[in-house]
Amino acid sequence: RAPSGTTITTKPPQFSNDTTPTFDWTASDPSPSSGLVFKCNLDGAGWMDCPADKTFNTPEGNHTLQVKATDKATNEDPDIQSYSWMVDTTPPSLTINQPLSKGRYLLHEVPAADTNCSDPLSGGPPPVASGIADCASGPPINGEDLGPHKFTLSATDRAGNSSTKSIAYVVDPPDYGKFVDDDHPLAYYRFNEALGSDVMVDSSGNHHDGIYQ
Repeated sequence: RAPSGTTITTKPPQFSNDTTPTFDWTASDPSPSSGLVFKCNLDGAGWMDCPADKTFNTPEGNHTLQVKATDKATNEDPDIQSYSWMVDTTPPSLTINQPLSKGRYLLHEVPAADTNCSDPLSGGPPPVASGIADCASGPPINGEDLGPHKFTLSATDRAGNSSTKSIAYVVDPPDYGKFVDDDHPLAYYRFNEALGSDVMVDSSGNHHDGIYQ
């Protein structure tokens, strides 16, 4: 009597970055049993004895493994098991358009983040891409605090490959010269004040005086 119930019990995920995946399988051989032999066909290369360690070399690309059970009397389970999956070992491609790397921006004038995460085609033929699973950036763009700041973009594809890219930008004080001759208090504070003064004197004559808090 032929073996039956051939089942692939261990396999890589549908999208994987493992180029040497290990499988496992099982089947039943009715009594009296002559002993089971498993045959494998990887990517249509032809049937042969499955490797003893149940591990296969699968470069980047799409793959299909077929498994069938036979016994030593050459009876075969007619129910051939098949599993297809993708091997993707290429990390995501990241682009930060804004803010510019080493860019300098005036206070309150830092542009909004402009980013892109993509999963490039590679391997094969045909080339494959598992697709972006997660694309996140942070910390939020800071245009309120003077000085250097860091912005990071990270992405992971569905095969588990990850990429991270960071840039630094600087927030400079506003161009106070733009306010000269305008009725704007920021243009004139501290021009004639003693060092360490608590009094905020508007020397423009517009009387926007105050106290430093």
